[in-house]
Amino acid sequence: MNADRIFLMDDGQLLDVGRHDQLLKTSDLYRKIVESQFGKEGVHER
Repeated sequence: MNADRIFLMDDGQLLDVGRHDQLLKTSDLYRKIVESQFGKEGVHER
């Protein structure tokens, strides 16, 4: 969540690149991953 850049990949394909807060707004897959690891409260920007 504090990384400068997060690379979102699926099956070897680069899907998106950005910061945590950016990806939460733009990527449904990233939100689902965060929810699965941290629960719904993890989706809120920190």
